[in-house]
Amino acid sequence: MKHFLCLLLLLASLSLPAQAQWIRGYGLKAGLTSSDVRSPNVFNNDAFNENRHRRTGVAAFAFVEWLDAPLFSVVTEAGYTQRGFYFEHEVRDAQNNPAGTVKTFNRFDYLSTAALAKLRYDRGAVVPYLMGGPRLNVLVGGDPDDEGSLADVFTPTAFGGTVGVGTEVDRLLPVSLFLELRYSFDVTNSLPDAPRDIYNNGFDVLLGIRL
Repeated sequence: MKHFLCLLLLLASLSLPAQAQWIRGYGLKAGLTSSDVRSPNVFNNDAFNENRHRRTGVAAFAFVEWLDAPLFSVVTEAGYTQRGFYFEHEVRDAQNNPAGTVKTFNRFDYLSTAALAKLRYDRGAVVPYLMGGPRLNVLVGGDPDDEGSLADVFTPTAFGGTVGVGTEVDRLLPVSLFLELRYSFDVTNSLPDAPRDIYNNGFDVLLGIRL
């Protein structure tokens, strides 16, 4: 949270001296993320992929939207996002009989920055849009945080991209409200020294406010 507040203050300060034609607005967005990893199958019996499931987490960003031009703008954002997955595996008793299932969660915490091109259909109070661009994630922790966990051996940075759609309600209120649905993916292998590759991905549902 401390890192997120520092990023918010930085982005807000960047917008203060700018001229109106350069800044369309700035604000906050937050919501839920459904994350997983992509891991190419290199084993005949791949229990890692068979028993892995998506994990629900949270994400929150501060942003500045640049270029108050018709139909086009650029959004720079910085904030916090969770990635990860969980295993669901069967446990057995002393007689080797099924005794239920256990879920083991892995969470990866990232400071995330992106620069996203935004194309708007600006013909009324409700403005649909498309967006996409590059993203950089910096690993700041995770759970479990014990030595030897995946969060402990992941690469410190991961490059990737984000694509999405959204709808903005503009000109009806003193502020603009919006909803974004987007998909983020890594092109950096987070386990380059391991027997298999792992690439993060996540679907985000975000609600936001723009001033």
